Amino acid sequence: MIWFLQDGSARVEQERRAIAELAESVSWLRIVRWRLDGVQLCVDAEIVASEAVSFAVTLRYPDFFPHTPPSVSPCGDVDERWSGHQYVRRNGGAGELCLEYGPDNWTSDLTGADLLVSAHRLLVGEEAESGSPRPPVPSRHETTLGQDLRSAWLRFIVTPAFSAFAGGLPPGALVTATMRSVWQRRSFMTVVGTARPPEAPEWTDPNVPDNLGFGRAGVILGLPEGDGGIDATSFTELCGILRDAGIDLASWVEAQEAFPEFMVLAAGDRLAVRWRLDASKDELLRFETVAAPSDGGARVSPAYGELAGKKVALVGCGSAGSKIGVSLARSGVGHFVLVDDDVLLPGNLVRNEMDWRDVGGHKADVLA
Repeated sequence: MIWFLQDGSARVEQERRAIAELAESVSWLRIVRWRLDGVQLCVDAEIVASEAVSFAVTLRYPDFFPHTPPSVSPCGDVDERWSGHQYVRRNGGAGELCLEYGPDNWTSDLTGADLLVSAHRLLVGEEAESGSPRPPVPSRHETTLGQDLRSAWLRFIVTPAFSAFAGGLPPGALVTATMRSVWQRRSFMTVVGTARPPEAPEWTDPNVPDNLGFGRAGVILGLPEGDGGIDATSFTELCGILRDAGIDLASWVEAQEAFPEFMVLAAGDRLAVRWRLDASKDELLRFETVAAPSDGGARVSPAYGELAGKKVALVGCGSAGSKIGVSLARSGVGHFVLVDDDVLLPGNLVRNEMDWRDVGGHKADVLA
């Protein structure tokens, strides 16, 4: 059932009144017309951002309004996106604006007028002065680490051990390092395995396997606090910036036996990483730094503590029983009775929790 027919005229009148009152109270909104697009109720309007800039928008009410929010999109076909908080249409054009209200926080007491206010706040907030970069407007969304890294294929993992090492480097320090790198399906991961400070013992990250992926030469540069955000896109530009800080990177690189592909710029707890893949080219690629938290905290809730005194019997320690048993142990179960007279064979490994070191042993023994 169409919402504005099902509910009669009460909600439609509420929407008309809210938008009309908004248009009368502000100078930045001009209502062009109300119309039907198929069975969807729409409002075409003009949002004025400045004397020279205005935006023609369409407020579109969904079929399940007021239980789902209206949308605000450019009126007609618009190629250039107005905002960084804007979806792209399938044809590549500019689509719906991502506003302060959406399916995750919409309540039925809000109106289309609230969406128009939000659209104005976004478009005016991102309107830059001539020649100036567009200022960012905070997003209402909380993103996960995985979402933030979705478009970053170069990733530098900062372990707690390396963070402590880099934080202790004095300004001006030049430290050779071995980077361990792994090509993954959608990303290229790099981590510092070892570093060799001059006149000091070699530093090794205890949590990075020395045979991980492949090794590449790198250099770690100690910078003054606050300089970790150096954003150079070429080796020449980076050397020029560092020369002003009293660091002659170009001469240092020429003196090295192994060409350092990676440059890790360390300014206290701030890190930036650049990659010069080809020594014959001046281009530097930027890595996204990913801080790995310390694993020193509790991994399960304190409420699981009572499991330490529980006893669980597992009949069968094979493909299912071995995984169930290990999961229970990780959850805190302290005592087990394991029952299985079978022996682990190579053909079982693909399904079992155990590995080749356990082949030939009784499954109950090796699971224990």
